[in-house]
This record gives sequence, C-alpha cells and structure tokens, in this order.
Amino acid sequence: MKHARTTLASLALIIILPLSATADPADAAGNASIALNLTDYLIATGGPHYGDTVNFTVSQSRTNEPWVSVTCLQNGSPVYQQTHPYFEPFVSQSGYNFALSSDPQLDNYTWNGGGATCRAVLWMINNRGYEHDLASTSFVVN
Repeated sequence: MKHARTTLASLALIIILPLSATADPADAAGNASIALNLTDYLIATGGPHYGDTVNFTVSQSRTNEPWVSVTCLQNGSPVYQQTHPYFEPFVSQSGYNFALSSDPQLDNYTWNGGGATCRAVLWMINNRGYEHDLASTSFVVN
C-alpha cells in the first residue's frame, strides 16, 4: 500500500511540476506600490476635494506599460472612473493627472460635488491579455 501512495505522489509531482514550470511569470507575486502624491496644496487643504487634480507615485518592475485606474463612490454608487497609461509618451502629454470631477463627455458618471471614497489601482495587461492588479491605495475626496 505504501508503494501505491508513493507512486501516486510521484505521478502527481510529474503532472504538477511541468504546469508550474510553464506558468506565466507575469502572474508571479512581485513588489509594486502606488501612493497618492500629497502636494503642499493637498496637505494645506486637508486632502483632495471635488475638482482637484491628483496624481500618484508608482513603483513596479513587472511591465513597461503600467496603467492606473481611479474609481470613486458616493454612498456606494460609482461617480467617477478614469484610467490612464502610466508610461511614456503619455507622461509628457497628460502628466498622469486625474481631475476629480465629472465630465459627461468623458465618462458615464455624474458627480456633482461632495465627498467620495476613492481607490486607485496600479495594473498591467499580462502576456495572455488579462488585466492583473499590481497594487492599490484608497483615499477620501472631501
């Protein structure tokens, strides 16, 4: 009986090891971070407010084309969602800024002011074409 378990365990290793050896390296755990840039203005005014522009410091080593998405909710309902590429040449064009306000021509949400809870996600598209979250941070808009 012991021989049968050892043989089954060996077969399982033979089957499992090749699968893990060919796993997508982009799906492996890695170090990444995203943080809201606290400018002197944001510090002096108590954090971001509706209509302010915010940006983030990101750190990651998994891709040359990271993205950042910001979603804000009021009372659990989405009022803001924007996504920006966080790689060249886009840094020169937009400066990676997110204007915390509603623009009906740009999005489907209506945010008429007031506070919101927001989440910024640093993400990438892996070599299989799937979105993969690398890091996230939350902040409050007053």
